[in-house]
Amino acid sequence: MDMSTLRAGTAKSDITTSQEGIVIHDPLHAKALVIDDGKIQVVILAMDLVALAMICDVADDFMPTLRGRIEAELGIPGDHVLVNASRRMLCEDEELVERTLDAVRRAQENLTPVTMGSGVGYEDRFQINRTLRLKNGKGWTIRHANPCPPDDEVASLGPVDPDIGVLRFDRVDGGTLAVVYNFACHLLLGVPGGAITANFPGFASEVIEETLGDGAMALFLQGTGGDMTEVLYKDVNHPRDAEPPGRMLGVSALKAIREIETGDAELAVARVELALPRRTDIPERLAELEAERDELLVTMRGTSLSFRTFVPLYIKHMMNPDFPADYSYRYMHDESIGKADLRAMDAENERNMAKYRANIETMEKLARIQDKMGTRAGHFPGRGADADRSEHQSCVAV
Repeated sequence: MDMSTLRAGTAKSDITTSQEGIVIHDPLHAKALVIDDGKIQVVILAMDLVALAMICDVADDFMPTLRGRIEAELGIPGDHVLVNASRRMLCEDEELVERTLDAVRRAQENLTPVTMGSGVGYEDRFQINRTLRLKNGKGWTIRHANPCPPDDEVASLGPVDPDIGVLRFDRVDGGTLAVVYNFACHLLLGVPGGAITANFPGFASEVIEETLGDGAMALFLQGTGGDMTEVLYKDVNHPRDAEPPGRMLGVSALKAIREIETGDAELAVARVELALPRRTDIPERLAELEAERDELLVTMRGTSLSFRTFVPLYIKHMMNPDFPADYSYRYMHDESIGKADLRAMDAENERNMAKYRANIETMEKLARIQDKMGTRAGHFPGRGADADRSEHQSCVAV
């Protein structure tokens, strides 16, 4: 590297929706980090949106539009722009491009000499692989769209990635300018009341920025979070709150941040375009799910119980399996006069409860099958006609 010093600049824009009636817990941001080594300029954008197209409220042309305008107006090649998504609810599409571009522009204008270093942190207390491994060799994904599997069918958990990848940029004249940290986990907990929030990365970044002070900016990059989710994702005993795990992540990242030594660095940009073939077996997979559904339906035979009668019976038998119907002296009295009416009634109720519980478990499995069928049909509409096509995804590594 020549004698010129690595430079970096940061800026952020509020990209929270202005839609009336939406409750906002904490604002969403587009955070921009521009890095310049005198030869190459790159942009790292951390955005509080759930995805860059297809499955959220961001227009499909957002990325090419943003990259095109950054290249045309700021002189930074579009393939030098790395954009990360984490959460949503955003402002309108045109305004989103303008605000994001403005953050990059201001970051470029604020370039200052820096040194850079990297490190790795660790956090494994609040993430879980949401696809449970079952004893029959299959998997069952933890989702709100369907129940969890029966406990006696779960064999083990899948792997997780607890590492926190960290980059630290220090101003040459003192203090930390920016921290980029990477962690793999879905953002699904939210906050009590379901208000708009940047979720656990927002709270983690807040911890990092407040601790480092001096205007330091923390940019969260989502890792390979496909099957990673919060372990409390389906907790029904406490209000949903992403702040505690977010603060855990922030503190764990800070441990790694403090150990990093920074120095001069050069930049390099690698661009890889991946051709991801679309699935061609969707009709066959749907047929398999339909057959599985029909097979389960056959097992749902009649039972004399309803939910109203099942619940009190179940509680009584759980509280005292030996004498569920009444006090023990009633059973003793029956036996003393040569009768077994209560025992016979208990046995019949237990058979009916077993049928009802089996139907409940079948219903839960049917709900999961219906969800899987809906997911496949929704994500792959009409794929039979264009099964030879591929999705092309552009990946930029800085």
